[in-house]
Amino acid sequence: MSSGKKSSFWKKVRTAAVDKTRGLSQYGTSGSSGSLSASSAAATASSATASPVVSRAARAPTIHDVDFTKPELQVKGIFGTEDSPDNIQCDSGSSTIKSATLHKLVERVTHPRSTDPKIMMAFMLSYRSFTTGAELIDVLSERWRCEPAIGEPTEEFDVRIARPIRLRVANLVKAWINKYSNDFRDDPDLVKRIRVFLQEVVKPDMASTAIMFEKNLDKALEDDTSTNIHLDQKKMNQAPNPKVPAPKMGSLSLLDMHPLEIARQITLMEFKLYRRAKSWEFLGLAWTKNNGADAPNVLAMIHWSTRMSLWVATEILRGRGAKGKVKVISHFIKVARHLKELGNFNGLMEIMAGFENSAVHRLKPYWDAVPEKHMRMFEHVKEVMEPKKNYAAFRAYLKQVNPPTIPYVGMYLTDLTFMEEGSPNKTKEGLINFMKRAQIAAVISDIQQYQQTPYHLKSVMVIQDYLTHAQVLEEEAMYKISVECLPRGVKNISLKELELTGVDSADLAEQERSQEVDFGELEEVEGYVFYESDGPHNLELRDEGNESGMTLVAGSLYKLIEHLTGLKRPSLAYVETFLLTWSTFCTAEELIKLLRMRYNIPFPKKQSSAIIAKYTKAVQFPIRLRVLNLLKTWLNKYYHDLPHLGDTLVLIEAFLQEIKNDGPVMRTTVEQILPPLQRLKQGNLPQPKVDPGEPPIPLFFSGKKSQQFGFSEIPEKEMARQLTLVDQELLHSLRTGELLAYVREHSTSDKSEHYQGMLQASPDLDAKITSAIVHRGTLFYRWVHTEVLRENTVDSRASKIERFLKVAYACLQLRNYNSVGLLMSALESEELSMLQATWNLVSRSQETQEHFKELKKVSSCLRDRSQFFSSVIGVGRRFEEAAIPPLHLFLDSLQTVENSSPDVKDVAIEEDGDDSEKAYLICFEKRRKQAEILADVIATQQRAFSLKPVEQVLEMLNNLRESLWDFAAIATRVTELQEEEEHF
Repeated sequence: MSSGKKSSFWKKVRTAAVDKTRGLSQYGTSGSSGSLSASSAAATASSATASPVVSRAARAPTIHDVDFTKPELQVKGIFGTEDSPDNIQCDSGSSTIKSATLHKLVERVTHPRSTDPKIMMAFMLSYRSFTTGAELIDVLSERWRCEPAIGEPTEEFDVRIARPIRLRVANLVKAWINKYSNDFRDDPDLVKRIRVFLQEVVKPDMASTAIMFEKNLDKALEDDTSTNIHLDQKKMNQAPNPKVPAPKMGSLSLLDMHPLEIARQITLMEFKLYRRAKSWEFLGLAWTKNNGADAPNVLAMIHWSTRMSLWVATEILRGRGAKGKVKVISHFIKVARHLKELGNFNGLMEIMAGFENSAVHRLKPYWDAVPEKHMRMFEHVKEVMEPKKNYAAFRAYLKQVNPPTIPYVGMYLTDLTFMEEGSPNKTKEGLINFMKRAQIAAVISDIQQYQQTPYHLKSVMVIQDYLTHAQVLEEEAMYKISVECLPRGVKNISLKELELTGVDSADLAEQERSQEVDFGELEEVEGYVFYESDGPHNLELRDEGNESGMTLVAGSLYKLIEHLTGLKRPSLAYVETFLLTWSTFCTAEELIKLLRMRYNIPFPKKQSSAIIAKYTKAVQFPIRLRVLNLLKTWLNKYYHDLPHLGDTLVLIEAFLQEIKNDGPVMRTTVEQILPPLQRLKQGNLPQPKVDPGEPPIPLFFSGKKSQQFGFSEIPEKEMARQLTLVDQELLHSLRTGELLAYVREHSTSDKSEHYQGMLQASPDLDAKITSAIVHRGTLFYRWVHTEVLRENTVDSRASKIERFLKVAYACLQLRNYNSVGLLMSALESEELSMLQATWNLVSRSQETQEHFKELKKVSSCLRDRSQFFSSVIGVGRRFEEAAIPPLHLFLDSLQTVENSSPDVKDVAIEEDGDDSEKAYLICFEKRRKQAEILADVIATQQRAFSLKPVEQVLEMLNNLRESLWDFAAIATRVTELQEEEEHF
């Protein structure tokens, strides 16, 4: 037989043998990894023992002589233990391991007939969570030296069982050294143990393999790829030229650096940190225990990310003036875009976290002033990092990105936390929960795959030094600066208006000090009430102990108006608080009378022309202008109650007509105030801004009257739209004074006699709209229960619940959080929860489950006003789109303030040592809390949805109450159905 034919013959024989063993030649991982095959192992074994050449008849049997169709031979010792629920548990109908002992796991990873590379990967990435490297080597030694059970043929066992097992163990050790070499770099004891294992266990059977493994181990220990990043020199030569900042006198600033180069240098610095993280640092939440001692690199990444987000916020707040801060925000938006393009999503999330910092997040006027093109850029990068549905958008986007990449590490840490806390490490039988380890290993594998490809970018040390040593402010210090830029409670103001107030200016205090001149006593004018000096009997101030100065706690009505129209510019929060809450302590007529009096401030008793001229310029003119500006602000921004207060507008107009000839400045100011006043008199209130885009075409058309069709005939989306229009009408009809009147009427706190007098003096505002909001929850409850409970079968009731869930989800997409909260509250009622059989038939589709989960998550945030605005409404977008908050939150929050805070403070007035009289000061702290809530009401009223009304549906919704069951009927029906469903 020729050598060519012989070769072909043996090739066929080997192929047949492989077929019989169902792939025995693949005991090692095939391909370029250089795995050990059965034939190469046999050759290695023969060379190791240096056996003399013997005849075919005398030699020991080889793999080609064994009949592999025979039953499996038994192994002696612990690896010969049969599978049972006490040592291994798998998924029914599959070989997927759920839990097992350590020996059973090693047995599966080194099985002689078949193995799964995924199991080996999961085992090697997670073994440190249930054993040690030293114990694993001991178990592998035991596995290598397997012996046949009593009665098994030794030679056949060696070929069919022992050699394949040793091949499997060798492949596992090879992977350990080559792919998971980090395990050895920081553990000298483990290195000694693996060397002993190679010399004493492997070498006697596979000498060349042991030598090769030792060389690989030495190479891996010398070359730490986690810290030594090997760059392709050709790619480095092609790397883009860096945009180095131009030399300048003084220190480098953020705006001196190109946003692209900032992104590049952040990426280079972060990839070094990311590359160093070892697989075991992600096991067992190691970064949260022992101060992160077992996860130093993960902890370093966490600290870096925290510092970077604080740095972003610090840079924004330290921007020079209002416009400077806007420039910094725009600069960081550009940096964020470049980080996205570079695939550094961890850095991108740091920028986003800086934007979300409460000290930056609250600066709405600054965000509003960011150029539109930059805000569009911001929205694009924000969409990628949207945390909804467990970062579903980002996970999908990440799959499309080619390395190099730095994924958002926080997402993985969240995943691992969920897995670690969601299931135990061991089962109740004491077995290792391997399914949990496999899930964790899959996450670690994802992390590791992005560590392999480095960035080919050039370092710019001046920028990296800046990033390393840049000052970062503490949270408290940042918030203090933020409040100085935008005082608490100030909302609905543009950056231009903010700049005019000078709150973001350094020379304001000096300007105000220059106006403080003592002109002596004023002329006595009958009825003038603004003579009194400040004192405990008419004003209470609190020193905040910081640069924000004194806070007005309480005061008489005269003192509140005096400070509101004084020489010192009042804070925007003070103005807003007063104009939103004045109806709780005086009437409109009284307020206008006092403003008129304040405008006509008396002259000094010293009547020299020089003093009068100076007084007119330094005192009278500023105070008069303050009065007019207060009226202007009232009519332009806080006008909502004015058309409903009788002759109030007539009184204001008469006052303006009297003073319009008091000089050119006053005339110009009056001319600016009169147009909005005339519009209010005619009932032409400013209209909310409608969301852009054409309204969608209605999905429901019917020639029937509203009484002739029902809830089930209207598409869920259209029902949500019409509910939104109804809620929008309620919201836009709501008046701040009406809300205050309602909570005042329903207050549970004791009121003093003086306060009762204030109530009688304050305007009597009809609370019809507020009452409708209060009773809307009851209406929805009865509506949902009537629709569901009137169905006669479990299937139809489940179908009706599904429809309501779809309507609620459609409302959520429309940002109608009011209807979302009301519908979910009704659906999750105690009564409906009793119908278990009905709920069990509600669709279990993935889409329905995801929608229900999202609805429950959002509805849990609808019970608290601050939580709603912080969790549901995003940074930079507060009230920029039409939205309907849960209207009851406004009422609940106001009622809490009303019930828990006093309206007036009783102050004793000492007269000759007797405390015989008391002064009653208006509690302004309470009004400040109320104004913060009312400002949110006004802000939400500024936008409107672009939707078309369907009159028939609106008529049906407005007439709902007529066809709904009462509470007694609902309770009776639930009892009947509960008994019925128990037998379902």
